[in-house]
Amino acid sequence: MPRYEFVVDGTLGREIVSAFPELEPTVQFGKTVLSGTLAAPSAVREVLVRLESFGIGLHSMRVLEGDDQAPAPAVEPGGAQTIPGGTRPNGGNGSSR
Repeated sequence: MPRYEFVVDGTLGREIVSAFPELEPTVQFGKTVLSGTLAAPSAVREVLVRLESFGIGLHSMRVLEGDDQAPAPAVEPGGAQTIPGGTRPNGGNGSSR
């Protein structure tokens, strides 16, 4: 099962954190990070709906590397993806010429 990380601005209070029992909260650089394993895409949508219901804006979300899955591709500015251990879609390796 994939692990997810949801980053929101500010520090969430206990009441709000308790609404996300499937996620572990940490605070980093003024942002709250909620991370944990979610079994299905519908569980991700449920987390997003709960955040919205509290009026909490999502700063970022990502899939973390799991034991049973390959690393997720990193998305670069402009939408180009770098595949770990691979090349860019245009055939380059990311080095400048």
